[in-house]
Amino acid sequence: MPDSKTRNVVSTAAGAALSTMLLATSLSAVAQSYPERPVRIVVNVTAGGGVDTTARVVAQHLYSVFKEPFIIDNRTGAGGSIGIELVAKAAPDGYTLLICSSGVVTNAAYRKVNYDPIRDLQPVSNLTSTPYIVVVTPSLPVKSVKDLIALAKAKPGTVSFATSGLGSITHLGASLLPTLSGTKMLSVPYKGVADAYPAVARGDVNWMIGAAISSLPLIQSGHLRALAVTSTQRSKALPDLPTVIESGLPGYEVVGWFGM
Repeated sequence: MPDSKTRNVVSTAAGAALSTMLLATSLSAVAQSYPERPVRIVVNVTAGGGVDTTARVVAQHLYSVFKEPFIIDNRTGAGGSIGIELVAKAAPDGYTLLICSSGVVTNAAYRKVNYDPIRDLQPVSNLTSTPYIVVVTPSLPVKSVKDLIALAKAKPGTVSFATSGLGSITHLGASLLPTLSGTKMLSVPYKGVADAYPAVARGDVNWMIGAAISSLPLIQSGHLRALAVTSTQRSKALPDLPTVIESGLPGYEVVGWFGM
């Protein structure tokens, strides 16, 4: 039987699937003929992360409603902008969908992109909202966010954090920690969280923030060590884990969402 932590993470994905099923049922009542062919779901990050895992659960449940394949197409690069641009420029016929994180907004705010997230994309459904977890390589001699900040102050510019790309929520959310703590840390961008997690686990990079659905298995297996959650309240999935605020950094809050 899965433990309570795993059940809570699975319930997050199940909740996302339920909201999509309700949406799909209402759509099928409006457009009886949709879909008449397979539908592509573009995921703008690499396979294996929280967005990708959620998208695959959603795709399975959409198939159960519509009886047509919903095919996951991972299109990565430029902090997720490549996949978003592909959908923004696709025919508005319902056969090219996007499942992404709040990076759909942060990318456009942080860098020049070839799409307007307000004009070129139509929101369909919020799938899930979730805090992130601050995780470190197990060999790093820190047990808390307070320790991490102390290490960064003692060795300015040597503590590094991995991100899933410039302008992504993992980049902006992680960058908030050195900003609020007045420390200097090195940001190391990767193509996606599926590349960032192994880098932290190996010790190539010191720490990162990751969604519970993708980071929890690595925490439970001992490949990563969890320090704190990024919300203002503790996570039901990890009730014994303090928040970053509890760990001594007032004002820190990062909560991401996955949506279609």
